[in-house]
Amino acid sequence: MNPRPIQLNVFGAIGFGVLFLAVGLCLLASGLPAATPTIVIIDPGHGGQDGGAAESSAPLKEKDLTLALARKLAEVIEREGVARALLTRKEDQTLSLDDRAGFANNRGGDLLISVHVGNSFRPSAQGLSLYHWSSAFRDPVATPMTGPAARWENGQLLYWEQSRRLAGLLEQELRQSLPWPSGGVIEADLYLLRRVAMPAVLLELGSLNYPPEAADLARPSFQEAVALAVAEAVRRFPQVRVLPAAQ
Repeated sequence: MNPRPIQLNVFGAIGFGVLFLAVGLCLLASGLPAATPTIVIIDPGHGGQDGGAAESSAPLKEKDLTLALARKLAEVIEREGVARALLTRKEDQTLSLDDRAGFANNRGGDLLISVHVGNSFRPSAQGLSLYHWSSAFRDPVATPMTGPAARWENGQLLYWEQSRRLAGLLEQELRQSLPWPSGGVIEADLYLLRRVAMPAVLLELGSLNYPPEAADLARPSFQEAVALAVAEAVRRFPQVRVLPAAQ
């Protein structure tokens, strides 16, 4: 019997143990969660009777593009091993904003990305913009909501800072990947974002009234580029994630 392999295994186990302990201590010291988001909720805007924006010169509707983009996002996020992706709708159906918020909250989502396509009065480039809710919109004297959705009224209150950071990552990755201008990161009191208890952003892409952007949005290679940029931002998110903000 040769004792050397046993000795190497013992020291190997000790070495790995020390390494894992050191990594854990570093994460604790930094205040950053070690876990990568495991469930990404992707919300294709509009649907069913709500067509959203429409292209003036062709029957291209926002509800169809958001669904195609959302499906591609889910495919790429899972293909790249970033997270599990769930869609609030998988087909052309009508969903209320409360239905969408309820889906995200009840499925235990780690973050939410709502996908929309823009429109403009003039046929000009709109590029991309990221929206997030902010505590600046909190109204302490607002009339409380009633009904089943009331418990989600202030769902975003603890997560808005994380949402801001997620929006910044998405804007950075998309701006680097797409040949479009960027409207930057925008604070807005959007109904859906305010009512989800997780980091949440709304991504608005292009204008259906601007033919070059409408053509880009309908092209599979462009949708793939969008999805890869979003997946990379989601992958990077744990590195800048912060603990939930205090009320």
